[in-house]
Amino acid sequence: MTSKLENGNTENGTDWSSSNSNDRLSNIGRFIAMTPSLTKSMEFIRSIMSGYRTAPEGEIAFLVGETRAGKTTAVNEIIEEVADKLDGKVVAQNLGDCRETEAIVSVIVETPIGLERPIVKIYVPKGPPTFNLLLNDVLVAFNVRLPRTATFVERQLALGRQLYGQATRLIVFDDTHHICEQGKTAAAYDAADVFKVLAKTGRVQVLCVGLEHTTEIKDANSQVEWLGGEVYHVRPLEITSDPLAALGRFCTTLNKELPFDKGSSLDTPNVFVPLGIFCDGFEGRIAIVVRLTTRYAIEKGYQSLTVEVFAEYLRDRLNVSDAENPFLMSCVDSEEVRTNLVLARRNRIDKAEKRQSKGLETRRAFGARGK
Repeated sequence: MTSKLENGNTENGTDWSSSNSNDRLSNIGRFIAMTPSLTKSMEFIRSIMSGYRTAPEGEIAFLVGETRAGKTTAVNEIIEEVADKLDGKVVAQNLGDCRETEAIVSVIVETPIGLERPIVKIYVPKGPPTFNLLLNDVLVAFNVRLPRTATFVERQLALGRQLYGQATRLIVFDDTHHICEQGKTAAAYDAADVFKVLAKTGRVQVLCVGLEHTTEIKDANSQVEWLGGEVYHVRPLEITSDPLAALGRFCTTLNKELPFDKGSSLDTPNVFVPLGIFCDGFEGRIAIVVRLTTRYAIEKGYQSLTVEVFAEYLRDRLNVSDAENPFLMSCVDSEEVRTNLVLARRNRIDKAEKRQSKGLETRRAFGARGK
């Protein structure tokens, strides 16, 4: 069961000393804090959904941000919210292809006249995203089965009927940045044409979720820009020692959910400031480091999370040198520590790019947009 907390006003009374490690880790691993950042992302998605059939065409919008910024979490929370509100169920489909997660997630609502599918999330796989392949994913999501010989018009009409009949308001494409990483403008243009079909034929709202360069789709196909084209950037939390600022409140909330009987120090500036620095202020990254450090502490028999435990974890499990370990620095050195981390990360990426481009005339980018 996912635990949620708005303002960190709940105390956890569990006796963790008598619990097994899996239960302890699950408590923090499945916890989601309703932070201002997550709330704003969800508000944006709700706003997009509210535009359903208020105009002759649907809209195409973008929710973008860096890795582990909380984009998919916001989408998943909206999916659960819609399912709860409409008394529906969340159904995931795995297609057995190369995708790293479920290919399709839908909210299914049973009504007296048939099934409704108010929201659908489609995971965009890596690889050349041709118009036909992407459109086929959408057809599969709505159980539209047509012969291979079906023309585009036949597929378009069948899809339009299903979108209307299943009362679909929002289609989300997750990891849409994969479309922009093929080195060809044509790929982004073709994908944008699928979004266009959904907005124009089905009059549904379309949300593209991904890294910041996902918005290149608008550059490749100007019609997308003028079908709404709204963009919400998920920004990192400001790194400050103020315990009442977003970072301090977030870490205070997490601190109350830690599976230790003894109080931890996640709510103190000497822990949450270096943690914010190491994770670039992104909530998803902070949550991961806290979860992994919690597992490390349980394995080592530590009674709580302290600045020393975090410093040890980074050294032992993430191979972070003492010179780059923010938990070994004082808060007054935060800017210097942040600079050192950025430079060290860039140096590792440069070395990797040189290895990959050895023997080539032009250097290739390492990873997604060199990040």
